[in-house]
Amino acid sequence: MQKEIKILLIEDSREYARLMIELLNESSLSGFFEITNCIYLADGIETLKKEKFDLIVLDLNLPDSVGFDAIRKINELELNLPIIIQTGYEDPEEGISGFQTGVQDYLVKGEYDGNLLAKSIRYAIERHNLQKELQNYAARLKKSEEKLLDAQEIAKIGNWELRTDDLSMAWSNEIYNIFEKNKADFEPDLETLLKLTHPNDRDFLDEIINHSLKHESEFNIDFRIVTGEETRKLKYINLRLKSVKDKAKKIIGTIQDISSRKEIEEALIKSEEKYHTLFEASRDPIYITTKDGRFIDFNNSMLELFGYTREELKNLDVRILYKNPFERQKFKKEIELKGYVRDFEVILHTKKGTPLNCLVTSTLWKANDGSHYGYQGIVRDITEVKKNENLKREKEIAQRSAKLKEQFLANMSHEIRTPLNAISGMNHLLRNTELNERQKQYLDSISTSVEHLLELINDILDFSKIEAGKLVLEEEDFNLVETINRVFQTIEFKSKEKKIKLIKEISSDIPTYLKGDVLRLNQIFFNLLGNALKFTNKGYVKLSVKATKFEGDKAWLEFKITDTGIGIPKEKIEFIFNSFTQIHQHAKQVIEGTGLGLAITNKLIELLGGKISVKSQVGIGSEFTFNIPFLVRKNAPLNQNNDKVNDKISIYSPAPHVRILIAEDKKLNQVVLTETLKTHWPDISLDIADNGKIALQKLRESRYDLIIMDVQMPEMDGLETTKTIRSNNEFREIKDISILALTAYATTGEAEKCLQSGMNAYISKPFEPDYLFEKIVELLPANKKIMKKSESSFTAEKSNQLINTSIDLNYLDKISKNNEVLKQKIIDLLIKETPEELDMINKYLREKNAVSLGKAAHKLKSAAVYLGVEKTKKEIEEVENIALNSEEPDWAILTDKISVINHTIDILLAQLVKTKKQEI
Repeated sequence: MQKEIKILLIEDSREYARLMIELLNESSLSGFFEITNCIYLADGIETLKKEKFDLIVLDLNLPDSVGFDAIRKINELELNLPIIIQTGYEDPEEGISGFQTGVQDYLVKGEYDGNLLAKSIRYAIERHNLQKELQNYAARLKKSEEKLLDAQEIAKIGNWELRTDDLSMAWSNEIYNIFEKNKADFEPDLETLLKLTHPNDRDFLDEIINHSLKHESEFNIDFRIVTGEETRKLKYINLRLKSVKDKAKKIIGTIQDISSRKEIEEALIKSEEKYHTLFEASRDPIYITTKDGRFIDFNNSMLELFGYTREELKNLDVRILYKNPFERQKFKKEIELKGYVRDFEVILHTKKGTPLNCLVTSTLWKANDGSHYGYQGIVRDITEVKKNENLKREKEIAQRSAKLKEQFLANMSHEIRTPLNAISGMNHLLRNTELNERQKQYLDSISTSVEHLLELINDILDFSKIEAGKLVLEEEDFNLVETINRVFQTIEFKSKEKKIKLIKEISSDIPTYLKGDVLRLNQIFFNLLGNALKFTNKGYVKLSVKATKFEGDKAWLEFKITDTGIGIPKEKIEFIFNSFTQIHQHAKQVIEGTGLGLAITNKLIELLGGKISVKSQVGIGSEFTFNIPFLVRKNAPLNQNNDKVNDKISIYSPAPHVRILIAEDKKLNQVVLTETLKTHWPDISLDIADNGKIALQKLRESRYDLIIMDVQMPEMDGLETTKTIRSNNEFREIKDISILALTAYATTGEAEKCLQSGMNAYISKPFEPDYLFEKIVELLPANKKIMKKSESSFTAEKSNQLINTSIDLNYLDKISKNNEVLKQKIIDLLIKETPEELDMINKYLREKNAVSLGKAAHKLKSAAVYLGVEKTKKEIEEVENIALNSEEPDWAILTDKISVINHTIDILLAQLVKTKKQEI
């Protein structure tokens, strides 16, 4: 059963003490340790005087002690306990200094886990016990050797002589002492000697003497005698004899009491047995080698670690174990310089060639003459520890890499979006000036380039979000058929331009209402259909949808996009979903984009719970098939997006006395913002602050209805400025002021950061003016926005009177004869001039100027024709007829009709703006 380990932890950080307990509770020592924590060294020393511990863990930096002085003070107690030191930073020299003071291990805070800590504690106690046993053994051995030397020095050797003719004997006085006999008690003779001999040795001694009497011989034997009649004390005797011829033949010899030596020898044997048991029982491999690298001795753990037999290792040169022979030279140089090495890190390998990361702790050992004879030490296998360290290091590197990647993408987005914001903003402002046709073409090219750059940035950021697992899916009710119709309507102009037929086949069993992420579904449609159109030069592109399975409230739909395009080579199909991969690259077809479209599509489908596959033949076409599960919603209300009446921006606008503070550090962006807002709302008041500190000063001096806050500014950024406004008592009267974030960053979490700091809403650069206007009106206080008079009569009850809210650009395509440049010019004019024409109609309605109203309605009809809304055109014609052909027009009817026309045109124009933005 595992014994509980009592640990004294001298550590001034209670948090780190708790952490050590938690780490050990998660390790193999869980339930088998007890920790006593002392904050000061003095308290630790007093505790050591009162209680017994198995181990001390010591912080080198304590409130009342710094460095190794603490170890010296503990050692003065002479408790002989193993010590592990730990510190907050890794310093090899500090570790070496610690080992020289006798500590067992050196740990760096934060660089070990529970298992490593448990192993360090166990190894420290085992090494300490082994060292203690070795020290005790050495001390006993030295004492025994001293006893033997003393015995040899003080031993009295008695001389004796046996005559062969009469068997008479002569003893020296020392022999009487050995036998503990007085001279007066008996005469020395052979019979007395045999009588005193131990019965078990008597025949042996008699045989030796008889042989010597008959033959010339020489013997050196040990035997036992028994002295004392009462005590019957046993002694060991060494007998030396030799047959000699003088005048007569005789035997001479010596008798020596060797009892002390025998006791020492027996003690040595027992100590050797104990040492051998300890040697073999150690779980750490232990070895003894000669100076030239031959193994003298080793335990079984050495054989187990390296996979050799005992005979193989005995005949092995230790250098064979080193993966790098130069490490052996480094080891010898270090140990001969200091006399020892501790935790020398080296790569050794087994008999099979398996590399092992090892720590070697070794010392010199010398022969009796003091010459350096070899090395003795312990090997510790840390291969698994190294693997764990490498895995931890790789994980940290991966985390740092991901963080650096995210920061890089954020900075890249910021750096690109910032100038794009200025370019886009100036572009919008220029469109509101008088331009000739060539200038409009230039602006169209700028818009296309800006949108293309934004698409590239968004692709990269989307891919990064998906890879990081930070893309959040939304769920909303939608009508799949209407969604597909809108997608086809958006890409229709591209198909007509290339004279490619667009086909959709939607099975009749598709549920009317579904619930899911319609934004991501649209992204998938645009990517796959856009690719199909891009690589198809004749024939058709077809989208087929059918239901494959219904289960409860869930339906599995299969989408298939087929084209008659150039196809994909068989050997390239497996690579098409790889990131940054463009399969078709040849002189006749220029491929644009990041090579991320299909990679993002694949990952989006997987996120939505589906899977995509592809079949293709070069020159015949391709077929992409994917399945996605959706929730089926019965009678669910639909979010019609642009078809829904937007009463926030359509009905309300800022009051003339609204004051807005713009906190923005870049001069160009300041110009873009102020000109954009002033052009749309000439009456609002704007102030500029170059950074957060200036913004706070302006808030101290003046009152504002809204703040447009750039996030990234020098001295004090938008996040910090917002937090100050929300939390500082100095601004308590305006702490609830609405703050609109404006930033060029567009990475995952940026919106959350803005909202967490206290901002009310968030817009990315470059911004769309209409979206900016909508957000400003939404965030203004109720008393700071007014309802447009021309629309005040429109109520929610009348929303069902909207004539039709879907544009049809077939007529526009027809008159432009698929000339995309001309088509875009007409769309730009519609977006610009139609609101102006509506304003004139509303103006003449307020003035009750029937003639001018009729003429303005006549002019507006052409916009309805281009937008493909026949019913709206007829409603405008009715307004025209009532205004021009009535002696006294019914102004109430005109007001109602114009109210509906206003809202219908607003929705249609919003769709037109969206269609213009959505390019493949």
